[in-house]
Amino acid sequence: FDRTFWKPLVAGAAAFATGLGLGRLMPFGADLLPAALQGIVMVGVFAGLICLFGLAPDDRLAFDRVRRAIARRLRPSRRSRPVPTEPGRGRGRSVWPSPVASGHAPAPGPIYIGGLDRSGKTTLAAFLTSHPNIDIPDAGSNMWTYFYRRFGDLAQAANLERCLDAMLRYRHVAVLDPDPARIRREFSAGPPTYARLFSLFHAHHAERVGKARWGTQTGLIERDADQVFAAYPGVRIIHMVRDPRDRYEGSRALWPGGKGQAGGATARWIYSMRLAQRHLRRHPGGYLVVRFEDLVLRTGDTLHAVCDFLGERFDPEMLSMPAAPDRRARLASRLPASATATPTTTSAVRSDSPAVTTLPAPHPPLSGEFVGRFRERVAAADVAFIQLHAGRLMRAYGYAPVPLAWGSREWARFLTLTWPGQAVRMLGWRGREAVQQRFPARAGRTPDPRLVIPATREHPR
Repeated sequence: FDRTFWKPLVAGAAAFATGLGLGRLMPFGADLLPAALQGIVMVGVFAGLICLFGLAPDDRLAFDRVRRAIARRLRPSRRSRPVPTEPGRGRGRSVWPSPVASGHAPAPGPIYIGGLDRSGKTTLAAFLTSHPNIDIPDAGSNMWTYFYRRFGDLAQAANLERCLDAMLRYRHVAVLDPDPARIRREFSAGPPTYARLFSLFHAHHAERVGKARWGTQTGLIERDADQVFAAYPGVRIIHMVRDPRDRYEGSRALWPGGKGQAGGATARWIYSMRLAQRHLRRHPGGYLVVRFEDLVLRTGDTLHAVCDFLGERFDPEMLSMPAAPDRRARLASRLPASATATPTTTSAVRSDSPAVTTLPAPHPPLSGEFVGRFRERVAAADVAFIQLHAGRLMRAYGYAPVPLAWGSREWARFLTLTWPGQAVRMLGWRGREAVQQRFPARAGRTPDPRLVIPATREHPR
């Protein structure tokens, strides 16, 4: 619970107390004029305290909408220009036209792939890095997660060196084969921002592999999406989402000890999806949500729509992952014996792009048998907890809750034994996330020690 939670409560309590005091000092009975004046004073106290405590981005957005609505009322009436509507959806739902549909190619900004772990980020990166214009390394660099705002003002040479030292010793950055001398030289010639420093690492790597456009995958980049959009003109962010029950099953398979178990997994999924919904509203045309299930079951159409969103021409060779042979081999090794060729039918990607037609292409090494595996691999109590707290968001993205054939005894056991412990884990994750976001320099996230090169070893070049 941060300031955005307590601020309206304190302001509301003060306004309520003001109203009680005014009502006792100047009883107005049936006289409407004193009642209206006291009401105005109460509203003024509430609004004044809200402004005094500081306006959050959501507050500014709300005030801006009210201001524009009042301005439209006061403006002389005139015929409004037609607003483009989302293809396939009526009732005047306004959206920005897609880059391709508008006939104007977008600026070739960087590409970020975000979302939670076990949601298909690496697989999508393998497809996109096989495009002739796009470079996305197999390992996520996670620069915004571990280094953003961690070392103070980078205009100071000491802070820049501390930041560079930490980045160069992180293995997922070291795989970019950075040239520290060139980075220092070029960084000194422009604004000393973290975003610009991060871009130099990626741009140099893309240049070395002969690609015109760089990209990266970073888990939960949606945390910093507003800063990313402000830093890079023309940036595109693709948010991968997966059924929270399947994602939890995949996460438990990789980390048997669990990351907060079902409570923590549910908190992360809800947090990520709420950010996705907010960014889709704030950054129309620059933010895309792609379901893992669509990438697996409708690969051709999904990649075609993703390329359309990025302003790039779809290349059927992407489906064979020629630029990511290691990733393709890992995926192929996990295919069950009964796996068949992946169909490429109509796409269900959530974007503002028009429908596309699938082109014949090689079949990717993906299998639909990994969709819905939670039914056999996740405990019913964990499924119940996830559906109880994330059910509304699940339905919004096409994930239907499964019915549980429980009697009163099973529900009593769930409510008294399972739910309290998982709820504590959920709240614990939320609290830790809030602290890490608010105090990055003191309580920020740190890389896995196994991915940090010891300080005694030489840095790359």
